[in-house]
Amino acid sequence: SGAGSLVLLAGEAGIGKTRLAMELCYEAQRLGIPVHAGSCAPPEAALCAAPFQGLMPVLAAIADRCRELGPGETERILGPRARLLARVHPPIAELPGNEAWPEPDRAPSESLLVACMVETLHAFCDNEPRLVIVDDLQMADGPTLGLLGRLSLVRALPLLVVAGYRPEELAAPAV
Repeated sequence: SGAGSLVLLAGEAGIGKTRLAMELCYEAQRLGIPVHAGSCAPPEAALCAAPFQGLMPVLAAIADRCRELGPGETERILGPRARLLARVHPPIAELPGNEAWPEPDRAPSESLLVACMVETLHAFCDNEPRLVIVDDLQMADGPTLGLLGRLSLVRALPLLVVAGYRPEELAAPAV
């Protein structure tokens, strides 16, 4: 059934956002809920070249699950989205069953990547609640922010996303 939500933790450095998020992780793990924790990096960091950098642990968990359960699971969770998402998380390109889908002829748009991630998360959660922690959201890339915006509107997904950020470090709006 699901009861998805997005919770934003805002506060200055050192106030306890990460500590609160880690306490949520401990409680979720105690309850047997899978936890995927990531962090956004500053734009100048090399790993920012790929979108969804704060959600890489989720993509890694999807790849691990597909690798473990085989081509049927790759088809169920990723399907034709696998080739597009492999551009974001290269290990997806090596998953069993991925070769069934054609290589995209051009780079996907940000909106297409976000839509692919939403569909993939729907399939991945599959009525199993999950907790995703994203730290340092003030450094997030556009696709990550777009995805979180879309997920904030989805209630039929058993996914709780908790994202911490420092409001004083948000980019000033363009005038």
